[in-house]
Amino acid sequence: MRPTEEFTRNCIVEYLQGMGENLDIQQGSDPPDYVAEIDGEKFSLEITECKPLILENGRLVESETSSCSVSRFMRDINNKYKEFLPDETCLFYDIRTPLSNFTTIKREIERHVQHLINQRPLDPMGGSLSSKGEVIKWHIYSGCEGKAIIAVVSPKYSAHEYRLDLHVINMLEKAIIGKTLKTQNLIEDEFSGHWLGLLVNYFLADRACYEKAIDIINVQHCFRRIFIVSETGEVISREYPILERQD
Repeated sequence: MRPTEEFTRNCIVEYLQGMGENLDIQQGSDPPDYVAEIDGEKFSLEITECKPLILENGRLVESETSSCSVSRFMRDINNKYKEFLPDETCLFYDIRTPLSNFTTIKREIERHVQHLINQRPLDPMGGSLSSKGEVIKWHIYSGCEGKAIIAVVSPKYSAHEYRLDLHVINMLEKAIIGKTLKTQNLIEDEFSGHWLGLLVNYFLADRACYEKAIDIINVQHCFRRIFIVSETGEVISREYPILERQD
């Protein structure tokens, strides 16, 4: 199992035990990812990571444009190229997310860094890097303690401008639909019901936003219980009535 799945499983176990549930969860045969047993009843548990979505060519698609993804990329750039900067020099980038085409922009940023570190002397200066409709401001500072390539990553839009509520609902619904298609073919007699764990780490959304979204999702699914697990380990749980299977 992937570390994200193990983390989500462990958070669900801790949450249920904290609610007084006496359960045992073992690895499943994929599907399901895990099998949970409570008081002699078995439940399948599928786990997935919810990915941020963007509108691209008229479709909502998964995107590696969260602040976490950008920050990880810039840390890699710093580790790879900082030694080539002059002493006491810092290269600073101001990056606003979400980005419409992160794969292309990553290449552009790396090319820009390579271009700058080959210049001598590398005097203090600044400008903007434009790619695929995105504008990233950059600046070179001297007199720093050490040398580094630094990025400040912040939201491009406010929650109101971005329609955060609809964005989170779409993200959850996409994950639920995908796992419903995988789970509905399990042999019904083997389980008393199906559970779903959703790992979320969208940087603009908080607990209240997820609680609101999970209560108004509008997709048919086969899950008796859905758990939303944050990257900090918080768990939101919702239970659903048993639906008759549609043949």
